[in-house]
Amino acid sequence: MLIFFSHEIFKFLFFSIYFKMRTLPKHSRVNFHKFNASMQTSHNNRPLEKRGPLYFPSVLEKYNFSDKMKRHIKLTASSQTKSTQLIHNRTLKHFKKFCNTKNKTLLTFSKKDLASYIEYLENSAAKKSAVVGLAGAIDFLSSALDVKSPWTPHIERMYQAIVRRASAEQPLTKKAPKLPTQYLTMAIDKHVTPFLKDPDQIPIVTLRAIVAQHLQYFLCARISDLLRLRACGIAVTTLGDTPAMAITFRSSNTDPRFQGSTSYVIFNGSDYCLYSLLVLYYNRLRLFSSDSSCLDTSFPLPRTSNGATSKSSRRVFKSIFQRFFPFKPSHISFTYGNYFVF
Repeated sequence: MLIFFSHEIFKFLFFSIYFKMRTLPKHSRVNFHKFNASMQTSHNNRPLEKRGPLYFPSVLEKYNFSDKMKRHIKLTASSQTKSTQLIHNRTLKHFKKFCNTKNKTLLTFSKKDLASYIEYLENSAAKKSAVVGLAGAIDFLSSALDVKSPWTPHIERMYQAIVRRASAEQPLTKKAPKLPTQYLTMAIDKHVTPFLKDPDQIPIVTLRAIVAQHLQYFLCARISDLLRLRACGIAVTTLGDTPAMAITFRSSNTDPRFQGSTSYVIFNGSDYCLYSLLVLYYNRLRLFSSDSSCLDTSFPLPRTSNGATSKSSRRVFKSIFQRFFPFKPSHISFTYGNYFVF
């Protein structure tokens, strides 16, 4: 009698739990532990975290510097991103050619020579691309050589004048057409879904481009704000009973007082869930969220030569959607906000 009674109780409990689970929403029947626990992976071998060689500007290679001075110049140059290094090097090459006509070098030019060069740019109707990087290049040169900057208020006024005049000649920017949202799902179907069993087979640059575009679209975030986002700026949390990710922007272009803002990504259990995509991306790059045991201050979307520049993401993203777009991928933008325009 006791055995029969225990058997009936077991059947009642089993079927009550079974039918309760059947009536729950789809996302409530998902094992959220595998998502949250996967954020705290123990792997520390990050494929992008490699210390690259120091950069020495080619425009300074022909000068005889001591080994200590060369080391100082390399460290000063390597404090900037790769694209900024190339811009400064190109600008100083043009300025070096002008100095040669005055029998001067980059080590011996004066304030008058710099003012004459600005007048030369104005008289030759130089384009904005050849003008706008001069102030940063001279500031870098002064820092690298450890000398007093020749950039005076008088030269600053002259520089602002030629930048303003060159900007007036810029052609108007064509407004980009809107990107249909189905192309985002196409990218996941083609480049992410086939490799879910082995995410390490997904190319990092391709996955980063897809994640960047999804974050821009769903969070209405600028690419400049996403590039400043740290790995510890994302935390796994819950909103009620639903898993979510809190993405905190410490600063942005519209937040000059650094008050910060937080956006939430909700798990919905679909094949195109941004929550699941971020978990996959963090595991692929071996990053740690702020709720894990590690304080990870690295950039999820790297901007320097240690990882890959944002321009490489643009190139990869163009190639991903090249076959989908009926128009040129160089004129693509999203529906809302200031999105990634190629």
